[in-house]
Amino acid sequence: MSESSVDDADTQERDATPQPGLLQVWSKGGPAHRALPCAPELFLGRDGERGAVALGDRRVSRRHCRVKFDGAAWLVDDLGSSNGTFVDGNRVSTKLFTRPPRVLRLGHCLLVPVADLAKVAGRVETQDDAVAGPRLRRLLARARDFAAVSDTLLIRGEAGVGKRRIARAFHHRAAGPGRPFVEVDCANLPEGTAERLLFGARVGGPEFGYMLAADGGTLLLSEPGALDDRVQRRLLRALETRAVLAVGGARPRPVDLRLCVTTRHDPRQQLRERRLRQDLYVRVGRPELEVPPLRERVEEIPCLIQRALRLARPGTGAHASLVERCLLRHWPGNTRELLAELEDARRHARRDGRDEVRGDDLDELAGRRPESREPASPRRRASTLRRAAVENALVEAGGELSRAAKLLGVHRSQLRRWLARKGMDPVAYARSNERQTS
Repeated sequence: MSESSVDDADTQERDATPQPGLLQVWSKGGPAHRALPCAPELFLGRDGERGAVALGDRRVSRRHCRVKFDGAAWLVDDLGSSNGTFVDGNRVSTKLFTRPPRVLRLGHCLLVPVADLAKVAGRVETQDDAVAGPRLRRLLARARDFAAVSDTLLIRGEAGVGKRRIARAFHHRAAGPGRPFVEVDCANLPEGTAERLLFGARVGGPEFGYMLAADGGTLLLSEPGALDDRVQRRLLRALETRAVLAVGGARPRPVDLRLCVTTRHDPRQQLRERRLRQDLYVRVGRPELEVPPLRERVEEIPCLIQRALRLARPGTGAHASLVERCLLRHWPGNTRELLAELEDARRHARRDGRDEVRGDDLDELAGRRPESREPASPRRRASTLRRAAVENALVEAGGELSRAAKLLGVHRSQLRRWLARKGMDPVAYARSNERQTS
């Protein structure tokens, strides 16, 4: 496929008429991927009675709620359900949302309002031992298509979104999986050594450098704007001549490689700030792919949760409350942050003797964004606790965590994590209480 063909496919996708609806992402204790169009309204219920879409959850009423989208706002109307309809964690009766809600919860079913179901069409799959939803799979396919027509690819996106994975897909199609794939984080190269490390050095030993190591394969450069102007100029020269001159060397050595550039920044802004050379950007800036953040690929989150918990400990499962909270969080660190916080939540559940990880096991600050849509907890954040207050509460509660947490106005799981970080043993305060009352 040519680059123009890829661009034509993008144009056709943009020009298609959007089809709004709900994407069911969690059902019966596991991930789901079920598109439910709103045309223009949708009734949801337990068994499909009276035209309602059957969710198959016994906690859902027979005719539970109505959802309508008029092109500008979402209407959620509870139809007198027994267990309630929850939008972004809040119970609603009838409410109009001018901004798309993040997630609806009916019983233990979770549904995400989507402006265009075509963008999430297709399954969420595990590829290369990782989760890939429809949007990410399309990006992987485009990277492979670009590999047939270009020896460079610029990949933009926040930290932790999967830029390296896109680069791997480009590499496998362009060079082949058996060829070298050399990764260089330019921002972390020791000061004054970038030239030697990239192009090799003749003085003091044989020529060696990352570009020569990538000969016949792919060189992945992360944040090339961190390189100084001299190194960027040499890099451009090597790419144009397809030859590398080592520091102190007399003759350039031919090199055949593909180049992937990844960045968290806007290259055009870097050009304006003169951190990136214009001529280097012209050489490596096309074609370009932008990887959306995890918060825009919510269809992947339930599968990521289930996979991470099962890999960590077979038999571990997720409660709908955990998935709901993860869907509501911003995750500025994207997949990397989500996986780290899930491991912490799993360990917390295990300390309580549970194989099911719940929403309360997730740290209050995990994945937060500056203005979170998740309803503010009536409890205090554990980060505001002071040691003296905790000690007094533990003594008063005789070392009993639940009672101490209630006295402090925090959740028991928060207090447990706070004590673990501080290396404090609540049993010691139970003994202290016994001494004081004896």
